[in-house]
Amino acid sequence: MHNTNNKNTIATIILLLTIVLTVPINALEVKLTNEVWNRYLLERKDGQTVKSQISLDRGYLTLEPSLNERIKGRFTLDFFSSDKYNDGGGLKVKYGYLQFAKLLPFVENNLEVGIIKNYFGVVYDWEYPVIEKALEDKEKVVASADYGMAFTGFLPKGFGEYTLGIYNGEGYTKTQSKVNKNFAYLLNTRLIPIAGITLGGSVLLDRPGTLGLVRHITTATRAESLFKNIYDRRRAFSVITKIAFGFLEVWGEYLNNYYDSTITKKISRPNIPDTVTEIGYIYKSHGYSITPIITISNLINFDGELVFRFDFWDPNRDVRNYSNVTTTMGFNYILVRSAGLTPILTLQANWSRKYYQKEYSQVANKKPEDQFGLQLKWKYNATIPN
Repeated sequence: MHNTNNKNTIATIILLLTIVLTVPINALEVKLTNEVWNRYLLERKDGQTVKSQISLDRGYLTLEPSLNERIKGRFTLDFFSSDKYNDGGGLKVKYGYLQFAKLLPFVENNLEVGIIKNYFGVVYDWEYPVIEKALEDKEKVVASADYGMAFTGFLPKGFGEYTLGIYNGEGYTKTQSKVNKNFAYLLNTRLIPIAGITLGGSVLLDRPGTLGLVRHITTATRAESLFKNIYDRRRAFSVITKIAFGFLEVWGEYLNNYYDSTITKKISRPNIPDTVTEIGYIYKSHGYSITPIITISNLINFDGELVFRFDFWDPNRDVRNYSNVTTTMGFNYILVRSAGLTPILTLQANWSRKYYQKEYSQVANKKPEDQFGLQLKWKYNATIPN
């Protein structure tokens, strides 16, 4: 079934591209971009190789039509390797939105509507200096894109920028029955007090509602138990800093994620009145990430960067010694640049080690995990005038 759907989808995409490229276009112009990430990944744990594979991690195909001077769209499909389907590949709609420029008569502002970027933390401006995702994306605090709308603008005199957003809250891969009726609300700011230093942060408020429903029947007593987990409130915030002077750039971020939930347990037995128990539960996680990037093209004859990253993450602050740490080091070698010096082909090499708090590692047999990745990241674009 998936095989047939994938073939029909790909045939539809090819037909749409053919139409776009061969018939007169009503838009002022259409920008076509293709970005591909070819990756090799080796993972070892406890002295054993647990993964060694070459894959297509990302295959973005983007159309950006300008409908007029102030309205443009973006539609991005993501093709990727996946074992979920018989063909070994998957397809997602990553972005699909309209952008309306200068709706208000002051400093430059835009309104985006559709499947848009998630403006929480650094996930929307993370350019993957290392192969790994931004911390909030990696630890699933937020998805990198979501359905909703966002109003963005710049502060006067280059002092910074801001974003106000409303999202479904479940991320761009969740639709229909997997989306609850409550919206998530976002505020994001960036301040630039002096050139080279950026400070900022984000706040996300949500009422996720029911995320789980479990039914269980005991064979001996025929008692039926029904568990309903309701997440009453969710609050997540991030604090961000970026320092960039000369050949050195450093990203820093602190994340805090908080759920306030109620678990309702209802037990029904034959000939006995139902019993209902409610348990309040607070789930808290937090962590931080630091990423230094050193540009060495001015120091030696090598067009590239040295990159480092340190992540700390505690997925449940109420459980003692539950945290983990990941250290990463590597380099980016820019093999081809465009006439405007934008990287077109980049070779990335990363080595990472993830290790756990000692007590937890003994209880759950969590041994250190090593990962080595090589990635060729390449992209090109073309503009199709009307």
